[in-house]
Amino acid sequence: EHKDAIDLFTEEFSPVSSMESGLLIVAENNWDLNDQTSSSSVKGGKTVIVFNYLTKEFFRYAHLNEVSVNKGELIMESENLGKVGNTGINASIPGHGSHLHLEINKYLSDKKINQYIRAENLKKRLNRLKSL
Repeated sequence: EHKDAIDLFTEEFSPVSSMESGLLIVAENNWDLNDQTSSSSVKGGKTVIVFNYLTKEFFRYAHLNEVSVNKGELIMESENLGKVGNTGINASIPGHGSHLHLEINKYLSDKKINQYIRAENLKKRLNRLKSL
């Protein structure tokens, strides 16, 4: 249980679609359990981060099995980012289950910080998307 993210448990290799349009600022497909320097997030494993420059939000999708996009690309809402997996130190533990770790951080330009969106608000946003 996270206060700043949600884990969406689903079948491994399920497609992951972007919640929003934006710029891909991270698209790491090289995570290796035995190499602590293989990615910028040892815990997150194969990870994608989309920055929506209109809302100033960072969407982080972690524990992917496969990343199908490249850093620097502009992507549209609902575009495929990769597939669900169990990469990352904690997610790769047997029995932990295949899941997508999702978090959103909003850049507050007046304070020059990123502030996470609380897990309960993430769930509300996902439910709104599902109802469209």
